[in-house]
Amino acid sequence: MDCNTTPKYLEWLNVIAKTRLIFNTSDELENYLDNHNITANGMKRVYPTEQKQRSTFNDLYMHVWNMSDCSIKLDSFMKDYEKASDFYRKKLARRINPEKIAAAILRHFYLSEDGNCSKSLLGIVEEIENEDIDITMIVMMLLNALGGYDSKGGDLTDFSERYDAVMNLLEEFTKECPYFEKIPALTEAMHEKDKTRITLYKHVETILDAFSSYSSTADIMELSEIIKQKRIPLNIEGFWNECGGRADRTDFWMIEETIDEGLYFATKYNKLSSGKIEKARFMMTLSSNPDGRILMYMTHPKSPKHLFDGAPYDESDHVWYMMDMPSDWSDVGEMRFFKRMPYKSWQTELNLTKVTDEKTLDVYEALLEKCEIVNPYEEWEYKYDRCLYAVTREALYIESENEGKLYRVPIELREVFSEFGLGSNVGRITMNGKIFLAFDDILWYIPKNRFRKYGITEVEKIE
Repeated sequence: MDCNTTPKYLEWLNVIAKTRLIFNTSDELENYLDNHNITANGMKRVYPTEQKQRSTFNDLYMHVWNMSDCSIKLDSFMKDYEKASDFYRKKLARRINPEKIAAAILRHFYLSEDGNCSKSLLGIVEEIENEDIDITMIVMMLLNALGGYDSKGGDLTDFSERYDAVMNLLEEFTKECPYFEKIPALTEAMHEKDKTRITLYKHVETILDAFSSYSSTADIMELSEIIKQKRIPLNIEGFWNECGGRADRTDFWMIEETIDEGLYFATKYNKLSSGKIEKARFMMTLSSNPDGRILMYMTHPKSPKHLFDGAPYDESDHVWYMMDMPSDWSDVGEMRFFKRMPYKSWQTELNLTKVTDEKTLDVYEALLEKCEIVNPYEEWEYKYDRCLYAVTREALYIESENEGKLYRVPIELREVFSEFGLGSNVGRITMNGKIFLAFDDILWYIPKNRFRKYGITEVEKIE
């Protein structure tokens, strides 16, 4: 923890209690303290020793750290809170139309739009930036979702309405995200069961960070690199099913590795009453979560249609699951996934067991060999060839589907192209007979019928 030489434990404990930061009522706070064997009558008692003050604060510190997915350090939060509250009281508390002011502040910092700012408000947002005032706290204060640092206290009886007001503002603000109909972090926040000021703060921070990342190709590239570094390569190749590894059902899974660690093809097969086998191939990414668990991201077989057409994902296109970290990455026999996002198109739990019984394996292999396989998503299946051939000061060269030829992509098309190297995730996609050039690191896909628009030509040598 990053505390001052003279810690403000008692002051912070009193502020936490009065402002209802973590618990909405005094009873919730009392119950938490009692359940954690903290000997204090809420925050009302004057702690006789600094040791007791520090012990209680440290316990709340870890509680907030865990409930915020290891993103909020309570001591730093309290310092920022005092600073933001003082700024709000002096500069914004008496202004009319606080919702419009909150929206204008978000546009200034996340869309670089000052056109809707009055001269006086523009001066205030510049002060926010220069003085490093926490933007999330200011927005929450403007919408009456966060009280002042010197609040007089009182249980929160209408906080659900305040919470929803902040979500409505963010939903409207983030509509311009080019990749999702609704930013996934926003969906998660809207379904939060433990609605407190501290959980709202965490969600607002996450939503704005995500929106910022998806609004800039440079940030998308950085985000892609972070995700790659967090991927977890598990030994999970083979047959799996949802019935304990036995052949009790007619559906089963085949998991295959891709050329990227932590990224897998997960194909579900299901024997129909007609005797045919229905097939659906999902993409599955496994990565580490800050809480020590595994985050699994899965995309539906139809999702490439939206991605390559430049249309935003809807909830049926993708989903997030969580599971506990296995003790042995090289020998995983079970995967118990629980849905993190409340997307209705996906099952709540996905309990997979690796099939090791030889007879069951023989049954599955025989079905795939002898039965007719039908794929309702065949038109959206694709082949990806990572084939960036060369990078020069003027262009990227990607191998063409025509032997001996290259696609020349002008480097000035995107500023981030100058940072690409031969190890970048660039290549060619073939889907339903159509050719796309893929720049996965920035989520950009160009169909062949638009090559001329972007000055992309087919050449026989590097120019």
